[in-house]
Amino acid sequence: MDNDTEFLSENIGYTVRLWRLASGYGIEEFSRQTGIPVDTITMIETSQASLSLDQAFRMAAVFDMNPSDLMASIGKPSMEARIRLLALTVASHPDPEVRRYVEKLINTALEADDGKKAAPKKGPRPKTPKKT
Repeated sequence: MDNDTEFLSENIGYTVRLWRLASGYGIEEFSRQTGIPVDTITMIETSQASLSLDQAFRMAAVFDMNPSDLMASIGKPSMEARIRLLALTVASHPDPEVRRYVEKLINTALEADDGKKAAPKKGPRPKTPKKT
């Protein structure tokens, strides 16, 4: 695989994963909605398999978009998609104070992205746990 093809394949997988997560789908539900096996979706998202035209059409239908819009978004995930991925990553943090702080930052960023606010508010940072 040449560098351009590898770069495109990685970005397709990353973009599919971002759209899936931003749309609120777990991989199993997404598989049911698209009719694409979980293993295949995993391989596409991790750049171990190429996305076929048929699969792109099925995924785009679940995302309620045109396949051309899905392809156009490759390598340019929306702010909302990136923030939702961050939120899913942080949601499993064991400290509820950290989760609340990040949730507040995410909401502020989404509002700013929508043009409702120019800059995020500064708030208290979560306490850093003391090492014992």
